[in-house]
Amino acid sequence: FDELFEGIDEIGSRNMIELLHVASQRKHTNTILVITHNDYLKSYFPKSWRVTKKKGIASLESDFT
Repeated sequence: FDELFEGIDEIGSRNMIELLHVASQRKHTNTILVITHNDYLKSYFPKSWRVTKKKGIASLESDFT
């Protein structure tokens, strides 16, 4: 989901996170990707990546091994 949380208030964000959590527990759901610029949402997801761009070169960093 690209920019899923843009324009949604705090209550809407919490409800959306709950829906994503329920969807992720389904047997046939392997991966759900959420793209956002809101760092506060990071704590709601078990894994995250950060994409940074310096001098025209994008790099990918993860917070898990």
